[in-house]
Amino acid sequence: MKRFLSLILAAALLLPACNKQAIEDLQSRLDRLEKTTLVALNSQISSVQSALSSMQATEKQLGELIQSLQAKDASFADMVAALSAKDDRFAEDLAQLRTDVDANAADLRQWIDQAGSLQSGLQALDKQLKDIQDYISSVEGRLSGLEERAKQLNASLSDCQGQIQGIQESLKALQEDMKDVKDQIQALVDAVQSVVVVPDFSDGSVEIGNIPDNRIAFEVYPLNAAGLLAQLGASAVSLDAVETKAGSLNLPVTSTAFEDNCFIVTVDGSGLPMEVKKGDVSLSARLLVSDGTLTRSSAYFPLSVFVDPTHEDYTYVAESVDLGLSVNWSAYNLGADRPEGYGAIFAWGETAVKSAYDWSTYKWCKGEENTLTKYCTDAKYGQVDDKTVLDPEDDAAQVLLGNGWRMPTREEMAELLDSCSWAWVANYEKSGISGFQVTSRVEGFTDRSIFLPTAGFISHVGAQYAGHNGSYWSASLFNPVNPIFIYCIGFDFLGPNEGSGYRFHGRSIRPVQDKPEAESVSAGA
Repeated sequence: MKRFLSLILAAALLLPACNKQAIEDLQSRLDRLEKTTLVALNSQISSVQSALSSMQATEKQLGELIQSLQAKDASFADMVAALSAKDDRFAEDLAQLRTDVDANAADLRQWIDQAGSLQSGLQALDKQLKDIQDYISSVEGRLSGLEERAKQLNASLSDCQGQIQGIQESLKALQEDMKDVKDQIQALVDAVQSVVVVPDFSDGSVEIGNIPDNRIAFEVYPLNAAGLLAQLGASAVSLDAVETKAGSLNLPVTSTAFEDNCFIVTVDGSGLPMEVKKGDVSLSARLLVSDGTLTRSSAYFPLSVFVDPTHEDYTYVAESVDLGLSVNWSAYNLGADRPEGYGAIFAWGETAVKSAYDWSTYKWCKGEENTLTKYCTDAKYGQVDDKTVLDPEDDAAQVLLGNGWRMPTREEMAELLDSCSWAWVANYEKSGISGFQVTSRVEGFTDRSIFLPTAGFISHVGAQYAGHNGSYWSASLFNPVNPIFIYCIGFDFLGPNEGSGYRFHGRSIRPVQDKPEAESVSAGA
């Protein structure tokens, strides 16, 4: 600093002479600058010294901290060594514990299982105790009720004793009456010389239906015995029927009468077995007159069974088969539930079966063929309406099946003849039923077929040709010129043919069903 000031002073001496006042001012300014500079340097030196002092204090603290950490590190090393030793002991203890657990595991599991069983047993025992308590309460309640009931029974016992005495007296009288009846039956059986059925048909058969009031006539000789037999009533006779393919059955006799020198028996056929109603089993029957010891009987006679839909106990069914034709055909006859079933027999335009098929029982006339009241196209045969196809309400398939089923038209039956192959089958599916297997010849449908059984038909002389031929109604007249004949298909083992039949005859029906509109349009295209 002094050197600096000397240099400045020398410089000043070298300067040209100047105002003394200026030099003094310069000297004054230099003095002030020296003082200011010294003050600043002293202040900086003090700050540095203070910082050094602080650094020395910090260094001392760091030394103390390092010493403390070194002490703690030594202590931590001791702790680690101690923990390592404990860990070794723990591993040894754990290994020993595992050894002990393995040694006692079986016993422990057994104790656990026993504890579970014991708990379940305690729960079951608790439930049993509760049930016993409930039962005891119930028994106590019933005992209370029984005590009251016993009092009532004791009160009414005396009344019953009086009634029993009256019943015993009535029973004694009834036994005496029964003895009289038995004596009368015995005398009657002794008196009866012969019992002969009065047949309904020329083959000696008698027709009954699945209805409660079938009447069968017998000629009993002598006539006075027939009258006495009718007076004794149903208890004196029974009708024994024998199935040709099974055992016998009893047809209940509900009443008897003596009319027109004939002994009339009313038989309940509503309980006939299903196989009899469907025509799968034929029956032969005889009338028995017996007193329990001595018996008089008629000879066996065939029973012809018809099905009355109003007393029917099975549902008419149909199963649709698409042969690629304009309509679908049912796999079953109307009234059957399988292909070989005969089904029911209908007069044309009627929707129920009946016991006799002739003009006198035909629905759409007044007893004669020239008195038609519907479906008539010529005045000489009755009231003209020019209807040639059945109305829905007269179509048996529509009425009994619904769901779009109906009888086929003439054109639809002709299509079945022309578009299918017909093969005679003598024993369809080993059922014993003959008929025709009708198989489609339409491309894409040649694997489809239906079976038409030989159900025969019924005329005014009775059932004919069942098992030998088939005859199926259409919904159409055969020829409008003569409305008493209906178009139908018939067949026997020689083959099928188009034909006609009297409308009062009973024939089979094979239903058809219109195809959905989309299928019909596709088939037409």
